[in-house]
Amino acid sequence: MRYVLALLFLVGLVFAQIPVANVKGMGYLEVYQEGKIKVYRILEAETGDGRRGGGLRVFVTLVEEKPAPRRYYENTILKADFQNLKLGTIVYALARITGMNVIFGRELVKERSEKYEESSSFDEGVSVTFSFSEEKSLQESAGLTEEGKSLYKRERSESSSGKSQGSRVKTESVSFPSYLLHEVPPISISRPISAYKLLNYFLKEYNLVAVRLSSNLVKIGLKDTVEFDVGQVPESVAKQFMNQIKRFLSPAARVTYEKELGKVFVTDLKENVDRLKRLKPSLEGFVERKIKQEQEKRKPASKVFYFTSEKELEQAYELARSVKGLRVSADRDFNALTVLGSPAAVRELERKLAGFSVSESAPSLTSRVFYVRYISPYELKRKIEPLLSEEGEVYVLSTVPVEEKEVPPDKTTVKSLEGLTEELFGAFDKERSSTVVLKTALLIKDYPERIERVYQKFKKFLSDRPIKIRIRAKFVEVQKSLLRELGL
Repeated sequence: MRYVLALLFLVGLVFAQIPVANVKGMGYLEVYQEGKIKVYRILEAETGDGRRGGGLRVFVTLVEEKPAPRRYYENTILKADFQNLKLGTIVYALARITGMNVIFGRELVKERSEKYEESSSFDEGVSVTFSFSEEKSLQESAGLTEEGKSLYKRERSESSSGKSQGSRVKTESVSFPSYLLHEVPPISISRPISAYKLLNYFLKEYNLVAVRLSSNLVKIGLKDTVEFDVGQVPESVAKQFMNQIKRFLSPAARVTYEKELGKVFVTDLKENVDRLKRLKPSLEGFVERKIKQEQEKRKPASKVFYFTSEKELEQAYELARSVKGLRVSADRDFNALTVLGSPAAVRELERKLAGFSVSESAPSLTSRVFYVRYISPYELKRKIEPLLSEEGEVYVLSTVPVEEKEVPPDKTTVKSLEGLTEELFGAFDKERSSTVVLKTALLIKDYPERIERVYQKFKKFLSDRPIKIRIRAKFVEVQKSLLRELGL
């Protein structure tokens, strides 16, 4: 039936005295509109020699309406058949039938068709006369062909439309870029598709793209592609970069990240891509900054928490173990909790420890003197040393000058610790200190927790106060004659 109508349409043109030789292409469209299926015919005729002073005559006619078997979105293309129509004819026919307004990008207007590149007449565009008819019968379309004949003879469209005031034929002259003079190969569509998708389908074959600016406004322009070498970056960085460049693109832009190649490809209107090319150094610098930030986030963080009591340390230890991604160790000597993990995990633990008495600095070193009893201070010193921290030290104190007494290898005299000894014991009597040896004094320097542990372990042998020995003596007077009897 479709081909019969096409044949009858051509016959009608012959009777209308339009040269069939100038008919270059035809089209057929079934569109869902207003709850019905409307069938349109498209005829394209070329005037002039196609090089200078020429143009196109395009006729779009509604030839049939029929009930729709089901509902579709408004202006859905159900079937289409295009035979040797120019790209511009298809664009304008789809636009007029579906109610789309079309504008062109400035780069497209500058581009010239290869066919007409020698002609100055088509530098800016080609003149096209459209006749759009809403008549519903092929017989009435004969009147349209008469209108077409008058247009073909270059009569004014205003006067010819004024003579037929009752006609529903709309005639307009437009100009589209000569780049759209590409002839589209024959194509047939039998499945429903939106007019916008169908339009883009044709355009992409000719390095063009349609951008929907609003519900009924479409911009058509040349498309271009630019690539960014971002390397093997984390997926999160790639997404941030793509979101950043989308700010400069149209809604129809295509942005893809090829992970294996380490490249981001952008396809959009040429004017938008040209802007990205100018911004390319800055955008690639954005990637470098994001990579550094991502590396900082992934870099393990460590922190030490000091608690005032062992009980709090145990509670904090259990909390730290519940945080995913943390390695935890506890030092009960210092009531210290050491954690290693991602910065986010460490921050989460900090929030959980908000109610604890936590210090971020280690306790300072302190010194304490003990007096030794019941054991040699040198022997006790050897027992104490393994219990001290790496910073801890223990000294045996003596007031005997080095030259007056043999000093063991592990023994420190007051002469070498003069200032510290005077601070702890007070000023010694110089005359007596040169001869008296304090064999029972130990100086321990370490963290308070370590010193307390030493004291608790060896408190039987240690005292905070100097050890005093009380000697009780009894004097007895005897006669000299009894000395022999007493064994003296």
